[in-house]
Amino acid sequence: MRSYSQAGQDLFALDKVKRPTTFLDIGASQPIFHNNCYLLELRGWGGVSVDRSPEHFEDHLRLRSSNYLIEDALTFDWSEVLTPSVGFLSLDCDDDTCAVLKGLPTTTRFKAMCIEHDSYRLGNGPRAEMREYLRGLGYALSYMDVRCDGVPFEDWWIDPT
Repeated sequence: MRSYSQAGQDLFALDKVKRPTTFLDIGASQPIFHNNCYLLELRGWGGVSVDRSPEHFEDHLRLRSSNYLIEDALTFDWSEVLTPSVGFLSLDCDDDTCAVLKGLPTTTRFKAMCIEHDSYRLGNGPRAEMREYLRGLGYALSYMDVRCDGVPFEDWWIDPT
């Protein structure tokens, strides 16, 4: 199976969530290249992609069937798109990732998550804060410090329930 993501995030989601369900891709960027949810969509999943930049909006509308929203993830009202259970969360908002994560409603449970912490450039602070927060919500760290080009940039989580 061909992965379209940067480090196999789409394959992780398919492995941990056995049946097609929904995804939320925050910081979606390009519609196919290095996209963590394109393969999921090809496999029958539906979802919402969110990015604050309109740069890829037209390409996304032309190439994908999922909803694409141009929104600031820090101020967006997530109740508009979230249900109590979401199959996969992909979260990559660079310096704002931790704040966006903490802004998501805790009433929504994600079965699997790939969350970029960029510790190679931001240090351990944001990574440690995100890990403590997610463990406090009952999530389990499945893969820590996933590497791309030799640098740790992301953690992969599951909901053990």
